[in-house]
Amino acid sequence: MMMLIVPFNLKNIEPIYGFASGGPLCFRKAIGHKDLFYLEDKDIDIKDVIDAPLPKAPLDIAVLCHWLAIEGVQPAVPENAPVQVIYAPSGGKIQEQRDDNLPLDIKLLVSYTLKRLPNSLFGQVYTTLQTRLTKQLVNAFLNPSHSVPTHYGAIQGLDALGSNLVRLLILPNLEKYVRLHEPEMLLDQQKNKIKRCEAWHVL
Repeated sequence: MMMLIVPFNLKNIEPIYGFASGGPLCFRKAIGHKDLFYLEDKDIDIKDVIDAPLPKAPLDIAVLCHWLAIEGVQPAVPENAPVQVIYAPSGGKIQEQRDDNLPLDIKLLVSYTLKRLPNSLFGQVYTTLQTRLTKQLVNAFLNPSHSVPTHYGAIQGLDALGSNLVRLLILPNLEKYVRLHEPEMLLDQQKNKIKRCEAWHVL
């Protein structure tokens, strides 16, 4: 059957895959070799194969492949049917009525657990966080080997931490910073338009 694929391709006919002959395999002994056998192939006319009726199609496949998750996100395909979620009203409470038609507030256990989880994970106060962040941003701002967008991000970060940090850390170094980046703003010294725009934007 494999030998028929080449003539089918030459005649631009789609070959039939997955169908073996129904007859038994007939092994012949190779002449001159005691332990060598081969399958005897009958010569088949290609016209007979083309004119023959197609065999019955095999059963449909029973195993399917699909993406369960891609980078942690479950794709919206029919194989991944969404789980029906019952949303509680805001506040995590369900309004129900007792037998005497009085409202009954039931607090969901899931809501309580979800509120306690961040407290247990992030409950400690990070007293050194602002100091470490300020040090990192000042190093990025004062290092001349960093790119201009890095300097811009450091300036924005220090500005977000408060005007006192801008007054204490950026303004004393501003003159030196402007002198460092002044050549990048000039057309005759910086031919790259993007770098020129970056320098103008950060200053």
